[in-house]
Amino acid sequence: MGSRVKKNIKIKLEGALTIKNIHEFKNQLDTALEQKKNVVFEASLVERIDTATFQLITAFNEKLKSDGLTLAWEKPSSVVSEVAKLLDLEHAVSM
Repeated sequence: MGSRVKKNIKIKLEGALTIKNIHEFKNQLDTALEQKKNVVFEASLVERIDTATFQLITAFNEKLKSDGLTLAWEKPSSVVSEVAKLLDLEHAVSM
């Protein structure tokens, strides 16, 4: 059989994900959308994450879903999990 097409893109998230660096993060997400593949966030090294970043992830997840794709989280840090729960966004960001 022929080679299998890779169906996932892994994006490593680390450090502080805040409005200060949101444009760089948005560019990563836009590039991922162009590839039309499922996305996995590896987020074990995230130290800070703010509401603006979660809003961006929510919109990104909606776009993925509308394209028939999925978002998954691999090893989210406790900060990511706690903030998602605090903001009641666990479902919106597929956690």
